[in-house]
Amino acid sequence: MKASALEFASFVVAGLVNTAVGYGAFWLANQTLGLHIALANAIGYAVALAVAYGLNRYFVFRRRAARKGSVALFLMCFLIAFGVNQVVLLLLALTTSWHPGVVQLFAMASYTIVFFFLNKFVVFGLAVGSQRSREKFEL
Repeated sequence: MKASALEFASFVVAGLVNTAVGYGAFWLANQTLGLHIALANAIGYAVALAVAYGLNRYFVFRRRAARKGSVALFLMCFLIAFGVNQVVLLLLALTTSWHPGVVQLFAMASYTIVFFFLNKFVVFGLAVGSQRSREKFEL
């Protein structure tokens, strides 16, 4: 339990760093290079996803060996978590009178929790083959 809490805290820190990097890439593309806001946004997300994969693999879940197809799994898990985020966002927006900023906080929390567990068990899970992981979860 303690290891999972530490991983989740590391995941949140990595997410904050990743958000700053993605926003920085957006800002650079839009404000410095003069690219259209939509293209700058896409560049920001692309950079952020690449950084997120690296941070999750090496910093959060500490995996040296990557599972074959882990990048594709990571992108799939991102899409699932983002889908959950959108569902929570829309459901709360339609069923409550909460301020959009509050609704977004709940949607962000749902994304963070779902993406953490998908990364932990699907992308960087036990199948990666790390001896440390096997020992940790053996009965």
